[in-house]
Amino acid sequence: MPVVTSLSQIPPIAKPEFHKPEFHKAIAFQINKHWLALPPAAVLRVIHKATLTQGMGSAQLVYLGNQPMQVLDLRPVLSALSPPSPSPLSPSPLSPSSPSANLPSTAGQFFVIAASGKTLSAIAVDQPPVLVELPVAATHTVPIAYYKAIGGIASHVAVVPQLGTVFLLNLSSI
Repeated sequence: MPVVTSLSQIPPIAKPEFHKPEFHKAIAFQINKHWLALPPAAVLRVIHKATLTQGMGSAQLVYLGNQPMQVLDLRPVLSALSPPSPSPLSPSPLSPSSPSANLPSTAGQFFVIAASGKTLSAIAVDQPPVLVELPVAATHTVPIAYYKAIGGIASHVAVVPQLGTVFLLNLSSI
């Protein structure tokens, strides 16, 4: 082994190159024609609403086995927003004169069971969620006025070619 007599003889250590990912995986689901997403680590499971037991006299509390969880119905917040422009994968918009224009026939048929810390929540969604890749370059902070309009449920938004606008939910703010 060679003996080093000065620091100038030590070769420089190459700094590792860290590549920022181009995409982040997310679980996306639709509520009131709006796409929302959570990181996969936050989603524990997806179940049909028939699997849950409703709490006594409360539509805001359901049980999965012995585990109570709060129902998060984001429809009231999202119904105040104008519907997004249709994307190739979303169903065609309903006409305003249709009696079911405000609520799809599949509304709340599924629940995304999500965890924020030790708190479990059941988010009522229209259809089973999908795994998507969100482009990092197309992810932006929600403007403050819009953030307030959506009740602070999402602080970021991504534009996904297959889905259109996707709000990234912030469970700790809901």
